[in-house]
This record gives sequence, structure tokens and C-alpha cells, in this order.
Amino acid sequence: MIGLYIGWIAYVCAAVMLLFVERGPAERLIPLTFVIIVPSLTIGLAVASTLICRIRIEENKIEHRLFDRFVLSRANVFDYLEMKQPSPPFVAILKFQHGKKIRIWGMHLRILSQLDEDLKEITKSGSPVT
Repeated sequence: MIGLYIGWIAYVCAAVMLLFVERGPAERLIPLTFVIIVPSLTIGLAVASTLICRIRIEENKIEHRLFDRFVLSRANVFDYLEMKQPSPPFVAILKFQHGKKIRIWGMHLRILSQLDEDLKEITKSGSPVT
């Protein structure tokens, strides 16, 4: 997110210098926009997707949530089989018995690895990990 802010600040500074210091034409802002704003916006949106999704394990259910409020998908923890990662366009796909799948996007790979370990431990032991 800091990169996004730095990109915007750099764009504003470059635009002010171009228009007021060099007295250049406004048309020169178009390539400047594609060089500075588009990459920083792309990176910012990619990072934002990792901040808005959560995985919760509560009462023997695993839930993929949006903004920690809206449930995108839900499955029984004890039906967990495996995790396939990476699986474009998603970061991972959790597979459960009876063909149920939870497609996860917007999560860090290290967190997904820990989730996979925790789910395997839960299914082996039969009791949730705290």
C-alpha cells in the first residue's frame, strides 16, 4: 500500500513540474500516467485483495469471508481432503469430500501453508486446533 501512495505522490510531483515548471503541454501527462499510475494501481489492487479476504475456522466449519463479514463459502472441517496451490486464477483450492471446493483468492502463500497443516492436524486428531 505504501508503494501505491508513493506512486501517487510521484505522479502529482511530476505532473506539477511538467505543467508549471517546464510549461509543457498537458498531452505529455498521458504517457506519464501509464508509466507511474497504472503500475502502482495494479500493485495496490493486488495487495488490497489480500487484505479483504479471511479464512475462519469456527465450530467445525471453515469459512472463506469477505471483509470478515460476508461468507463466500463454507465447508465442514472434518471433510477436508487436500489443498491445491497455486491454481490460477485462484491462490488455492481446498478440496473436501462429496466434491465440495473452496476457491481462495487474495491470501498470502505462507498463511495458506499453515492453514493446510492446521486442517490436516484437525482431521487427524478429530478436534479443532486453537
